[in-house]
Amino acid sequence: MNDPDLSLRLIASAGAVLQLAVTALALATYLMLERVLTSLLRGRLVSGRRHRRDHLPRIGGLLPMLAVIGAMAASLFVLVLWSFARSWWFPSLLPQRWDLMRITDALAMGAPVLTATLALAVAAAMLATALTLWLLEARSAHRMPLGTRLKVLVFLPLLLPQISFLFGLQLLFLVVDFSGSFFSVLLAHLVFVFPYAVLALSDPWAQLDPRFEKAAASIGASRGRIFWQIRLPLLLRPVLVTFAVAAAVSVGQYLPTLLIGAGRIVTVTTESVALASGGNRPAAALYALLQLLIPLAGFVLAALIPAALHRNRRAMHLQEG
Repeated sequence: MNDPDLSLRLIASAGAVLQLAVTALALATYLMLERVLTSLLRGRLVSGRRHRRDHLPRIGGLLPMLAVIGAMAASLFVLVLWSFARSWWFPSLLPQRWDLMRITDALAMGAPVLTATLALAVAAAMLATALTLWLLEARSAHRMPLGTRLKVLVFLPLLLPQISFLFGLQLLFLVVDFSGSFFSVLLAHLVFVFPYAVLALSDPWAQLDPRFEKAAASIGASRGRIFWQIRLPLLLRPVLVTFAVAAAVSVGQYLPTLLIGAGRIVTVTTESVALASGGNRPAAALYALLQLLIPLAGFVLAALIPAALHRNRRAMHLQEG
């Protein structure tokens, strides 16, 4: 795909189609095995037998998770150390010299990268959340749940490898002269952000007590008024969490940004990958931390805003225990 010889793009296209076929075969195999095992184990599942002494399997499942969490925590600790390190040579356990101004200098130099990342994340999250609200509201107005076909279309980008159809999307944008712009990258991000937004908001939307809507409709409230004054305030926390999830997914998009942006749109993620292959470990660690802190800021705001707005409404608080 990146070779200057344009004829090799035909081989890249064939490889993308082959990858798509392998993925389809894997999904078909999984579905077939699921049906076979379900039919074989149905009698065992409905017999009523229970294995009460399952503490050893539970411990066996807990230990790998603790190991993964420990490795993640250690990785974050090392990233923080490298972000503040000026020199760190083997075999020293900690950096020999520290530079606390490195972060401010790197942020000042990388302000355009950070601005592009935030702009893409906020725009993609706003569009994905608005489209999800429109879809769910339209389905609710017609008393129709999300059908199987619609779910397949929405979640298909999550099941297929990105490279299998991103190459076709890149060629399409090149043909219509729409490649390498902010809006083309935004559309590419939306392909992957929208399914996560639907996945995050569908269940809270379906679980909202319908009696609120019926009570408002019984006194003559329109659907628009019900949505803006009843449903949306009650679902403020899930909507903000959906926005934060969508923004986090947008921040983590590497291939769509690189291919559709044609190298002109630089984000924290693309810069992190570029720095990871270089020798500047402090800068790579700093950008990796930024890649984590930007989504974290979104989730923190999603938790603080409803808590501040609903501080005098006990029923709107999260229940503990």
